[in-house]
Amino acid sequence: MRYDENGGRLPSVYDDSILGFFGSYRFLSNFQPCTIVMDGLVFSSSEAVYMSRKTEKPEIKKEFTLLTPSQARKHGQEIELSDPVAWEFDRVIAMYDACWAKFTQNDELRHALINTGTKRLEETNDWGDKFWGADQFGNGRSMLGKVLMSIRGKLK
Repeated sequence: MRYDENGGRLPSVYDDSILGFFGSYRFLSNFQPCTIVMDGLVFSSSEAVYMSRKTEKPEIKKEFTLLTPSQARKHGQEIELSDPVAWEFDRVIAMYDACWAKFTQNDELRHALINTGTKRLEETNDWGDKFWGADQFGNGRSMLGKVLMSIRGKLK
């Protein structure tokens, strides 16, 4: 991880990779505000869409339409999963669906993703998420980066 003089996170950008979805690469993050219509509802981020997919209850899904990305993440961690075993398999599909909607429904974001070229995308983080991202030493599965690179390939 790199930090600016105020302690803010910075991405590490190389010829072949973007490590960290901060600063000018914040658009790759699920916390990037954007309008997404999915499941007949209007959400304000892909984080809210993703977290809403944890439940089949319409009244709980609708709650996510009113939340910021941070609030959606917190709420999504507190709700009871409709099917915890299935979620372990379905969560990557849910993330793909949320990100696909984000980048196909928002022209500016779609073009920005395509403009990352062939760079490897990795959500390098310091909060310990080694499933969706990786730590500063590259330890992690980087599933969000893989989802984004797959979407980028299809959009090209």
